Amino acid sequence: MRCIGEELRARTCGPAQILVHRYVRKKYACPAGHAMKTAEAPAALIERCKYEPSVYAHIAVAKYSDHLPLHRQSEIFKRYGIDLPKSTMWDMLGRVDELVSQPVLRGCGRELLLEKIIQADETPVTVRLEGGKGTQQSYVWVYRAGAKIAFDFRMGRDRDGPNKYLALWQGILQGDGYSGYDEITRRNCLTRAGCWAHASQGEGRVGPQVTGGRAG
Repeated sequence: MRCIGEELRARTCGPAQILVHRYVRKKYACPAGHAMKTAEAPAALIERCKYEPSVYAHIAVAKYSDHLPLHRQSEIFKRYGIDLPKSTMWDMLGRVDELVSQPVLRGCGRELLLEKIIQADETPVTVRLEGGKGTQQSYVWVYRAGAKIAFDFRMGRDRDGPNKYLALWQGILQGDGYSGYDEITRRNCLTRAGCWAHASQGEGRVGPQVTGGRAG
């Protein structure tokens, strides 16, 4: 018989599986005892760490995109036979922040601060404090210039946020009438631009330097 075509049926497999890579490096020694050599170990995020970069990425995405707490992730890993404590995952996330998050955020900020018009606002987020000390209301400051958006986390809503982030910037700053922007406005001679939403509510306190504007 000859093939005249084919029928295809797709069946989805189960959840992702955990694989363990074993790197075998042979050792070579001089018979006379002069030297011993072995191949270099593959590069790792942390010296002598037991986890591939994909595990770091998985933990970060599960926590910050899927909002899966670390203690739940630890239980999930246990079902696969992997003992990965919450404290270890915190250390791993710190490494991700150091190698990936902070450089990316700094790059976003540098590109954003090249623009002449920046929109700014801050939004509250609840932060759970370490050591069972309860929670604290903190803030994420959002800066936008067209399609460029940068985020800056601060534990409080005081003027240090815009003062530090916009320290070397000059241009038109659009936002609400929050007084936290007043000092950076005076210091850098910024032009403050309000938005119609706050003006229509009678909340357009934007200081002495004002231009009309619309929120993007």
